[in-house]
Amino acid sequence: MTDFPKDVIAIFTSKCHYRCRFCSNRLHVPQQWHWSLEDIKRLDPLLDHANLLNIGGCGEVVALPFFDELMEYLDTKPGKICLSTNGHLVRPEMLRRYRMAEFVISLHSLIPTVYDELTGTKGLLPTVLKNTREMMAKPRDYKAVIVSVVTEKNVKEAPELARFALELGADEMRFLPLADPVITGLGEKYDDDIQFQETPENLAFIAEANKIMGAENRDVRGFLTTESRTEEVRRRMPSCKSPTDQIVIGMDGAVQPCCFIPPTCGLGNVLKQPWEDVWESEKYQTFRQQVSEGTCELCLNHCKNWG
Repeated sequence: MTDFPKDVIAIFTSKCHYRCRFCSNRLHVPQQWHWSLEDIKRLDPLLDHANLLNIGGCGEVVALPFFDELMEYLDTKPGKICLSTNGHLVRPEMLRRYRMAEFVISLHSLIPTVYDELTGTKGLLPTVLKNTREMMAKPRDYKAVIVSVVTEKNVKEAPELARFALELGADEMRFLPLADPVITGLGEKYDDDIQFQETPENLAFIAEANKIMGAENRDVRGFLTTESRTEEVRRRMPSCKSPTDQIVIGMDGAVQPCCFIPPTCGLGNVLKQPWEDVWESEKYQTFRQQVSEGTCELCLNHCKNWG
């Protein structure tokens, strides 16, 4: 039997009061769906062996009606919690009680009008900034990270976002790509006004931001689709740990090996079958073998984690 995955990434809800233009959640707004706590507890055999429990995704997990109960339940597991959130509903005094390995907050702009336009909200930025400051404040025993999805609307702000993160004492500032439209289901591409353009000027903004955060050696093209991407993915694929060390569980229970592979990959569903059956299935075994050989078409078509 393949060893249990060490990192569990779970997306428990589509509920969100944000309507981010780059998020697949906009496809799920009508149903406003979420797992029940009983459904989550069906994952006990998996969660009892994981080192990291990563919750978040395209819905706002803090908006779950049983969020406090969920955190208390996960806190009984041996793995530490990584929480990803838009930050608006966060209650710092409550969250600091739990054994978090990492707190990740999404912050796509410091300019209210740009923030509102990208997130589909109005007037929420001050609360987000207040909660961000409180969650970044030291002393703390978790890693604090700020992430920003890079678009044409906010790429020029990248250096200022990095300075803000540095001022607050964040451990890391991550600039993320627009997710593959195939994965989000948004069609062939994003709206032209947010579609990131890989120009020398735009790359320079990211490079400057990385330098500010002390990550000047990070490949600024690492999260972008370039002509050399496919061969780079092929070369690095055999060293990827996602197929053996990680499992991603989507909103409907569908299993993905990582966040870059579409949920339609057909590896199984933990709400319809025991997760061990999914993990040990012939299809998953074949996928792992192809990754180890550097021949997996799913990775060649979708991976952006090569920088």
